Amino acid sequence: MSTRPKRQPRPVRIPITSREVPMTFGLQMRLSLEALRREPAREHFDGVARCLNVVQVAIEDDARFTDEALRINAGARALNQIAQKVEAIEDGTPLRLHPHELAPVELAINAAEDVIPRLSITSLNDARIRLQAIRLAEKARVAA
Repeated sequence: MSTRPKRQPRPVRIPITSREVPMTFGLQMRLSLEALRREPAREHFDGVARCLNVVQVAIEDDARFTDEALRINAGARALNQIAQKVEAIEDGTPLRLHPHELAPVELAINAAEDVIPRLSITSLNDARIRLQAIRLAEKARVAA
């Protein structure tokens, strides 16, 4: 019997070589944030939150991105704080969001845009899949 340890395959790291992936993420976050500024709606809120969540999950255990992770987490907390205000309606019109409420979100988007080109496609896709599983488990828990 051989004394060599059994080979453990590692996932393939496919770097982001196309400019389309970072541009698509950045455009989605920026347009959703601008729409959230102009007319707060759940759809725009979710556009920012989904992109930030994917990046957040992709970098959560990576020591290279500790500073960026702090900024993205701060932006996510700011989004959580304005979530109820986004859905609130007063006199038939949505409540306006103040610039100081969206400033941490904008900093988080900047941090996410800095991080995305240094990630791999595999890590982004794994993060997306993990978030889908979390959402499905949450829906099943609420339905039960």
